[in-house]
Amino acid sequence: MQLAVLGQKQKRLRTWQNYLECERLPEPILSATREYLNEYAQIIFRCYETAQISDSDSKRFENLERILEDLNEQARLSPSPTSAPDKSGSQYEAETL
Repeated sequence: MQLAVLGQKQKRLRTWQNYLECERLPEPILSATREYLNEYAQIIFRCYETAQISDSDSKRFENLERILEDLNEQARLSPSPTSAPDKSGSQYEAETL
C-alpha cells in the first residue's frame, strides 16, 4: 500500500479543512468545497480499507484537488461574503482597551 501517498492526501485534507474553519467564504463556494472535501475523505478511507490506490482513485484525487484549487481561487477573487465589522460600537472600544 502506498502509505506515504495516503498520508500526504490526509495532510492535504486537514489543511483544506483548517482553511474552511479560518476563512470567510461565500456560501456557494463554502458548500461546494465541503462537498468535494467529503468525497476526498471518502476516497482516502476507501483506499485505506482496500490497502491500495487504484488508477481511478488516483485520477479522482487529481480531479478533486484541481476542483478544490479552483474553488480556492474563486474564493480569493470574490468579494467578502460579509461587510467589514462596524468599529464604532462598544465591542471595538473593549478590544482596544
